[in-house]
Amino acid sequence: MAKSKFPDKNLLINQIMITSELVWRNNITRQKLDSWLSNFKGEVFAEKYEHELALWLLVNFVYYNESEVKHLCSMLFREFIHSNLIQEEGEIPECLVQLNKKVRFHFLGRSGESGAFLLYYFRKENKLSIRSFISDLDNLDDDVEEIVYVDDVTLSTGKQSQAYKYLVEDQKKIKNRKITILTLIASSKAIDFLKSQGYHIINCITLHERDRCFSDDSNIFHSHRDHQNDCKKMMEYYGKKIYSANFPLGYNNSEYSFGFFYNTPDNTLPIFWSNNNWTPIIERYEKNYGNTEYSTLGRFL
Repeated sequence: MAKSKFPDKNLLINQIMITSELVWRNNITRQKLDSWLSNFKGEVFAEKYEHELALWLLVNFVYYNESEVKHLCSMLFREFIHSNLIQEEGEIPECLVQLNKKVRFHFLGRSGESGAFLLYYFRKENKLSIRSFISDLDNLDDDVEEIVYVDDVTLSTGKQSQAYKYLVEDQKKIKNRKITILTLIASSKAIDFLKSQGYHIINCITLHERDRCFSDDSNIFHSHRDHQNDCKKMMEYYGKKIYSANFPLGYNNSEYSFGFFYNTPDNTLPIFWSNNNWTPIIERYEKNYGNTEYSTLGRFL
């Protein structure tokens, strides 16, 4: 049986350039797009077909620009306030005053990671006092009853997940205080896992199986299901070359297709962001946990 016809390559490129102008704030130029497409050299399928598959994934990539991240920060805080107010008695203004006394916001992870970066937008968009934020969990005031972690994505599950490790590590300092996790985007499995461990989690966007590129329910290939396996085969081939033999479809083979204006999660397909003998179409800034933070500064001296 003949496969369904993909949209024309030029049509896909035109759509991407329009999206770049309207959503990506011109972050993708035609030159940048052509350089990215040159990575696909016909090593799995005919080069033309590989370009069509890659472009189809890029057309369906979800990019959160600065305005959208600000909006999500506002939504997240409103959900948090609503969640707290329905548990309190009394007038709303007084409840907010008490909330301000009892709650402190903190980033999930380490100071140089995306949670800390997002915290600036969270505070600014919600017009919160600097007093409501803490950078150090040691020596918390006695009147602080709740620590609220803020992060951009919570996707992984299990006790080996990074988020869970951070929470367990901080628990010694927080002691018996209530913990709430605010995250822009979370997977349904991560939400279920954290709840099972006793954590309260609030998020704006929930990712399900249909949000994974190559799941049986994938939204991306809803109209072109007969091209899905080919695309997965191609992503696995190139993903092994440029990222990981074990996780060619992104960390833990998550198969996601989204990113933010300031960074891209490694759960997203590596063909978008890898710079390992590869020209990326979007940026990802890897975490460096070693002692080589200053090793590249010589080029500025």
